[in-house]
Amino acid sequence: MSDTIDAAAPTLTESAGQPVLTGPADAAADHLRPCDLTRLAQGFCFIFWGSLAVLSTMAEALGAPTLRLYSIMIGGAGALGMLAGSWRLYQTKDLGRDWKSLTHGLLIAAMLVAYLFPFFCMWRGVPVNLYLLCHALAWIGTLTCYMSLLSVAIGAFAKLAGRSSLALQALLYGIFVFIALFTPFVLLAWALIHTTHHGADPLVAVQLLLGSIPPVYILMAMIPFSLTLSLAWTAKDMALRRLTAPDSQKTGDSEST
Repeated sequence: MSDTIDAAAPTLTESAGQPVLTGPADAAADHLRPCDLTRLAQGFCFIFWGSLAVLSTMAEALGAPTLRLYSIMIGGAGALGMLAGSWRLYQTKDLGRDWKSLTHGLLIAAMLVAYLFPFFCMWRGVPVNLYLLCHALAWIGTLTCYMSLLSVAIGAFAKLAGRSSLALQALLYGIFVFIALFTPFVLLAWALIHTTHHGADPLVAVQLLLGSIPPVYILMAMIPFSLTLSLAWTAKDMALRRLTAPDSQKTGDSEST
């Protein structure tokens, strides 16, 4: 009987000369170093603002008559912000092999977004060029996949932090982003390539399509992006709270969730 009680009881370890209560209920994120928590907070913050800038540039490029140089600069800075944020997440070392593979895929997607962004801007100037159109469509598709991967990565961080409900929510958001955006995008990409192949202007076709759709449906199409960005901001707040909270409060928060 005593052996069973001893096996189930938490153990006492020494940390900085003080006994600390640890047990199987501790979350992996509770033992992150301050430098890793800083990387997480910076990474999610850069990704949030960078994605917001890129999405605003994409919306203007598809709907406005001309794309301003100011918007191109904002979109380019946003793409670099996404790349920097993904790199900061990848630098976090103590969250396990699954986190490393997820952030590695996120970093590759961010590199592709930054690399293909100039092609998207060039296509906006010459929309009938099939070569530039394919690169612009690849950029939009990569951006969509990046948002889905970001939701999955946030879910992995929430799971390691002991927030199982947020982890499930992020996973569902990631699946929803992929289904709600990527499948219609494939159909639209095929239609635009077919239009360009027959000598028509694909940008005019997109603007006519956007003009014929009620604004409510356009706002609904932006919901997956807003949900993902809200998750990124929540994950940033989680990292900041764990960075500034005492060790005892971190353990208590993990056990309460």
